[in-house]
Amino acid sequence: MNTATSIRLTEWERAGPRSPDHGRILRGLRLDAADEATISQLESGRALGVRALISGIELQATSFVGSVALAGRRIEIVPKIGLPHLMRMVARALGLSDLQILDPHVAHKLGVAGFADLIGKALLLEVHRLARRGLVSNYVLRHEDVPSIRGRVDLRALACRPPRTTVRCLYEDFTAEHALHEALVAGLRAGAHVVADRQLSFGLAREADRLFPDVRRVPLTSHGLADAQTLLDRRSSHYKAAIRLVELIHNGHQVLEDGTGGTQALPGFLLDMNRLFERFLERELQRSAPPGFRVQGQESRPDAYRWLANPRGWRSPQIRPDIVVRSDSKVSLVGDAKYKEHDARAPSTGDLYQLTTYALAYRLAGRRPVLLFHPTVEREPTRRPTLAFGPHGDVPRVVVRLVGVPVARMLEEPKLNAWKLLVEPELN
Repeated sequence: MNTATSIRLTEWERAGPRSPDHGRILRGLRLDAADEATISQLESGRALGVRALISGIELQATSFVGSVALAGRRIEIVPKIGLPHLMRMVARALGLSDLQILDPHVAHKLGVAGFADLIGKALLLEVHRLARRGLVSNYVLRHEDVPSIRGRVDLRALACRPPRTTVRCLYEDFTAEHALHEALVAGLRAGAHVVADRQLSFGLAREADRLFPDVRRVPLTSHGLADAQTLLDRRSSHYKAAIRLVELIHNGHQVLEDGTGGTQALPGFLLDMNRLFERFLERELQRSAPPGFRVQGQESRPDAYRWLANPRGWRSPQIRPDIVVRSDSKVSLVGDAKYKEHDARAPSTGDLYQLTTYALAYRLAGRRPVLLFHPTVEREPTRRPTLAFGPHGDVPRVVVRLVGVPVARMLEEPKLNAWKLLVEPELN
């Protein structure tokens, strides 16, 4: 990668023509029609803000990390927690504890290669592991012309057409054709387009053709991945890590899947740290919750709102808190996860509206606070900022409490009990 044509930002960083670090590169840049299409997709997913100025372009990073091609430059957005911690966070959030995601062969370019390259390398190693263990095969029913009789002859076809050198047969073929393999091939080929390292890109594409020569080529879609997930059973459970890596590649590439990649054929891969943080927190609380407690993530509540008059037949809005804790079927706590810097910055009005709605919808007993989980650099528990909602000085109807999640410490100390650290103090 030519660093002279690359721009490296951190999450939430802003850079423009006057920036001391990146001004020289951003100054004088112009966007073409292909860039405009990419920017439209980036802004629709709130992945990266791009503003055209007279003197060049201005960039505003958000919670997305990864890389994208724009105006002939490669823009990299790196996580503040660092790539080693990010890889551990991905493994823990996706339940890939058996994946050698931090193997030296995977991380040998850590800090130089982009995050997409590390995921691509991890997928390549995982597919090799699957091949050594043995790929799943199954019987496929075929109805086609063959040079010699196989299975049962189609007598109707034989009687309705003149003699040929082939015969129409109905037979079962033992083959590697499988929806899981279709998803893997699509993931390998998508990874080849996403990674920056040319040798790695070639390796991903080559293994898709070498290991699965007879597997049908299909596009990588959310629907196809969902079908593949349903096929994971006792015989194919060892495919779980590879399929989840493919899902990660798909999610990271999806925001750009219809784009042209700017003026050069450069890779595009962006991962939403907010979604990753939500999933990481949910799994850590589920893993450490004591008996009698159940942690539900992304719970939909269609009954929170109801129309009193709805002549246009609109659907009722739904609320969906990130974390709901129940004990004996009763709601004990409700919380939302926001990947924002709240150590020194107060929550936004929009976030407070959202949390207040959750608290009123779930009617928490004893004015127990609704929690706003956010990442923190503090390694030890500190006093938690608390805000009360009580119009006109009335008795508080809602209490909002900010709970810092020490992500780095949790990743460095796998035995750290997230429940005792984050939730238990609110239940006492």
